[in-house]
Amino acid sequence: MERDLIERVRRGDRAAYEAIVRRKVEIVLRTARAILGNDADADDATQDALISAWRRLPALRDLDRFDAWLGRITVNACRMVLRRRRSGALVELPTTPGMEPLDAPPPSRSRPSAAGG
Repeated sequence: MERDLIERVRRGDRAAYEAIVRRKVEIVLRTARAILGNDADADDATQDALISAWRRLPALRDLDRFDAWLGRITVNACRMVLRRRRSGALVELPTTPGMEPLDAPPPSRSRPSAAGG
């Protein structure tokens, strides 16, 4: 049955791929959670893995090895998430006057000194 779905996907049948995704998404997500340790990163890796599998499915040689192939794609997607996490993929954007980053300390305000200054 799964082999038939894979053949249909290889011919461009998106509905067949949706059926495969429904069958495999929980396994991919559990694997990603186990590797990454949090739901947000696991969700990202799962989405990346399933998109990558869609794009690369025509290159799959042995249809009977689909699960192992998808597992490797999932692990690689998790590795990419870990690389982004380590590289500090967050980029601080320059601010315009009056628009401070949310985590920035409040601007210091000059207060008159108690000495009358």
